Amino acid sequence: AVIMKDRTTGRARGFGFVVFIDPAVAEIVIKEKHNIDGRMPGFELGFSRTVEAKKAVPRDDQNVLSRTSGSIQGSPGPGR
Repeated sequence: AVIMKDRTTGRARGFGFVVFIDPAVAEIVIKEKHNIDGRMPGFELGFSRTVEAKKAVPRDDQNVLSRTSGSIQGSPGPGR
């Protein structure tokens, strides 16, 4: 597991990554509800602590998704 931290302060940014060897286990984790320190995430002391598990999208696929969903920006092609 890797917890993402702010480069300047070293404080956790509130998310991280876990790699599973068995894809079946990863699917189970994505579908299950999660808890933090034995408690279900929710509002505590004014902070929202939610846990969201989802599949990683490779960087190449992210670029394709961002180009196909939403507006495509740039200059028109030749002759336009």
